Amino acid sequence: MAPFKLLQTDLNKKFVLLVTMGLNLLSVLVKGSAYERGAQLGQKGGHLIRGNRDYYFTSWKKYGGLDEEAVYKFMRNFVEPVKNYDPEILEEIQGMADSAKLTLEDLMAINARYELAISRMGIAKPTGEACTSLAATGEVTANGHTIHGQNWDFRKLQRCILVEEIQDNGKPNIAGITEAGRMGILGFNSAGIGVTANGLISHRDSADHGVPYWILIRGVNNSITLDGALSRVFKAQRSLSGNMMISHEDGEVIDLEITPDNIGVMYPEEGILSHTNHFIELRHQVQDLFRTSIPDSLIRSHRAMKLLARRRGKIRVEDFKAVFTDHFSYPNSICRHADPKVDPMKGFTTISSLIYDLNTRVLHYSVENPCEHGYQTLRPKSLAPDNGKMERAVVSKSRQKRPMT
Repeated sequence: MAPFKLLQTDLNKKFVLLVTMGLNLLSVLVKGSAYERGAQLGQKGGHLIRGNRDYYFTSWKKYGGLDEEAVYKFMRNFVEPVKNYDPEILEEIQGMADSAKLTLEDLMAINARYELAISRMGIAKPTGEACTSLAATGEVTANGHTIHGQNWDFRKLQRCILVEEIQDNGKPNIAGITEAGRMGILGFNSAGIGVTANGLISHRDSADHGVPYWILIRGVNNSITLDGALSRVFKAQRSLSGNMMISHEDGEVIDLEITPDNIGVMYPEEGILSHTNHFIELRHQVQDLFRTSIPDSLIRSHRAMKLLARRRGKIRVEDFKAVFTDHFSYPNSICRHADPKVDPMKGFTTISSLIYDLNTRVLHYSVENPCEHGYQTLRPKSLAPDNGKMERAVVSKSRQKRPMT
């Protein structure tokens, strides 16, 4: 395992900055109001946020001919939809922008990069995350817990944050990994809800209006019930396709294949569910534009399911690690490696692997390829199961008030 280089820490150990070969990972705890949390993220991770901003603007200029003003103009389309969806999300974005000495449009560009790439650079040039999601319910795990995770495959140049957010106003606390500056977090919350994401592209994607995909992910992060998480996706004005796998500690997992005008739903097969980057439930209803670009998606989804199924009834976190370090069809494998023949600004590699035990609220994560760097463990105190009693109590109390029928 490549050693980490400790660059910065504070006396309360609230954050440390770790740097590996190609990916910067800032671990940070933030709390307070939405704006205050954003300001703390901008203060502690401003250099990483600015790095991501510059990376995207350079890429859009080089490959799409888009100058700064064209990007800003496009991003203004999303301010009002985000505000209407959840004003606190916009407040946190503004806090990050102010503290990182950037504009609101700069931060919106990180959160709506998917939309800009499709809308302004064309769906004929597919782009997105090439990821593998996998989940197992308590019926097939050794300890009866819900285990959920993914390999997140994207650009090696991304700068990421391992974040723990202590929220107010009745929203659950969140822990996981995200791009510096992005609101949507790949992880879980104190209500026992986890989420992973996979890129999808269809002929129905317009992507120039509505709620950005990664803001929808944050809507799921902020939910205290599984049906509430689904509502945050189904009721939103959507502009493009994408996949979300959403899980709950009580043993439920559901996968959503999202398009602007429809959502396909998938459930576990004998306790196991996997998804990658091609449409399955909606395959007869859309023209799948990502499958042509990364046909290995067809292999990864089936193989992940097959490998984990061999351990059905005895599945542990270690079995997820074995799947996520699989190299069949290398380099375009579940554990994806950079192709030296491909421009690093365009090629994919596994930049992080994440595994959640939702019942114990433990996150196992890798920085870059897990086969080379192994996994580290995070046990966020603010998300411990005992701290989730508040969310469950609120739900229970609301149910007791329902009239008998």
